[in-house]
Amino acid sequence: MQLAHEDWFELYALIPKYSHTLDYGDMEDMRNIWAEDCTFTVDSPAYSASGIDEVIAMLSQTRQSHPHVRHIVSNSWVRVSDTVQICSYLQILDTQSMSLTMFARYIDEVEKTAQGWRIKHRKCLNG
Repeated sequence: MQLAHEDWFELYALIPKYSHTLDYGDMEDMRNIWAEDCTFTVDSPAYSASGIDEVIAMLSQTRQSHPHVRHIVSNSWVRVSDTVQICSYLQILDTQSMSLTMFARYIDEVEKTAQGWRIKHRKCLNG
């Protein structure tokens, strides 16, 4: 699969867009980040959400339950083969205690839609 320069820019912008929207934005803007039929799977503690409405509900609940955390996503790497993946490190910072509460990896399978690149499947792997 070949990607145009514009695709690379959009792919590398997708993950920071997610983090800023999750921590500060309008959760309905997640519809511009996730595919309609997306899935989000966490390995520990085991959890899964399917479909954009369920993913938005899960992310909204996370933000309401933990209003003082920020999602620091870094070292994103776009891997292109038959599919396109974005692999990133996740650190969650509690801004009240100024301590890291989690370290994990995101493995995102993304797809290009008529509206642009969207996360289709996300695996969050702790550790």
